[in-house]
Amino acid sequence: MMYLNQNNNKDDLKTKAYDILYSMYGRNASFREGQYESIEATLNHKRTLVVQKTGWGKSLIYFICTQLLKAKKGGLTIVVSPLLSLMDNQIEQANKLNLKCEQLNSTTYQRHHEILHNMANKQYDIIFATPETLCKSKIVSALSSGSINVSLIVVDEAHCISEWGHDFRPDYTRLKEVITTLPESTHILATTATANNIVIKDIIDQFGGDVFISRGPLTRESLSIQVSELNNDYEKYAFILQNINYLKGTGIIYCTTTKDCENLSDFLNSQNISAMPFHSKLDDYSNNEALFLFKENRIKVIVATVKLGMGFDKGDVGFVINYNIPKNIALCYQEIGRAGRNIDNADIIILSSNRDYELNEYFIENAFPSEDDSKLVYEYIKNNNGINKLTLRNDPNLQYLKTDKILEFLSYNGFIYSENNQYYIAPKPYFYDKERYNAIKVQRYADLENMKNILNTKECLSKYIANQLDDSDAKNCGKCINCRQRLLFNTILNNDALNKAKYFIDTCKNSQ
Repeated sequence: MMYLNQNNNKDDLKTKAYDILYSMYGRNASFREGQYESIEATLNHKRTLVVQKTGWGKSLIYFICTQLLKAKKGGLTIVVSPLLSLMDNQIEQANKLNLKCEQLNSTTYQRHHEILHNMANKQYDIIFATPETLCKSKIVSALSSGSINVSLIVVDEAHCISEWGHDFRPDYTRLKEVITTLPESTHILATTATANNIVIKDIIDQFGGDVFISRGPLTRESLSIQVSELNNDYEKYAFILQNINYLKGTGIIYCTTTKDCENLSDFLNSQNISAMPFHSKLDDYSNNEALFLFKENRIKVIVATVKLGMGFDKGDVGFVINYNIPKNIALCYQEIGRAGRNIDNADIIILSSNRDYELNEYFIENAFPSEDDSKLVYEYIKNNNGINKLTLRNDPNLQYLKTDKILEFLSYNGFIYSENNQYYIAPKPYFYDKERYNAIKVQRYADLENMKNILNTKECLSKYIANQLDDSDAKNCGKCINCRQRLLFNTILNNDALNKAKYFIDTCKNSQ
């Protein structure tokens, strides 16, 4: 049963919500426009989507909803979260509210049985789970059994359903299987800053039924944006070296690959600019050390992949540099949104070169395994029903394939299944949906083209980004290079910076 239907008193809900807000921020605190309305909608409507700009305070919605439901003994909140680093940040915030939290992800795999037992015994207020873990059969079975009382499901950073669900992380498109196992009275909330109309449709497809949408303006008034097209990595290194000490405070440089993170970080340190890399291939200690030093403002810059992105909340980030042009506007908005949250002015620099497009096009073209490769692995499993991954990898006829990716593709589509580390043919007949995969590829190229167009548009850059996210009410920012009609940072590179960049990059190439 829903909270407001039990009390039939909106004023009472508002009073309780404000009491929680005051306990967090003091008696002078107030909700931002749309925040209380989103809380009310979540507890009144079974399915709610909140689309608000980065830094607006979307996590506050589900934290307060959890507190309100907890007060009524309403059960557990499950938050679907895309990144382990984001979960750490979310748990840190939840602990300040005295909410008991736990994680369901790869790091707690050995404890999943214990955690499920504790969930059934109401030991937690919030569970933070990756979609991959939440969609595991034993988790779905435990939730559908009714032994675990779930009051609220939250899909945080819900644009990942569109961003990753079609290829990279297919379990995002299986969330509806989890939702349908829960009682109809379960409240469903999704939050994101980057939902254009296509993304909204994908989210609604996962939720089913009527969805209440709370949507606000996306423009971030604190950001001053410059886009610059350079010829190559030499020029990018030189540009960053030449300008980074003019950037106030500490900041983030986003790179597409881990290799670029490592090399650029090493280059900056060689030039007495304190930097550390952050990416998925580093061990937990290295990543945590980098984050700690960055949060304490003890390094000038953290050089990161998308691993440091959604939901990372450091209020005084003074600048963000995109070393590689992002693959789409949504990712761009997420990354630049790390800057200028609690300060009046932050600088954004989006760099671009031909290599960036080659990288993005490679990822688009390789999002799905080819029909021939996937059919080859499928037939191999069919002829050797009950085979493990290691055998597949070591077969000389398959060694050239990315077998892990193909197995994931076949499993997600229901053509094979695994049991006790063995793969078997499923009853569902194999079918390669070329038309669907091509349609996704076409959309990805269109997204990349929209991102490229930011280099040539004459309109306000903040407005261009917001409009691409279907925010039709965006206004000129007055701060970007197009509004000011001048560059914020010099792109005429001096020979000293170029020579240092060329020497470092060539030395790296020769040593690899």
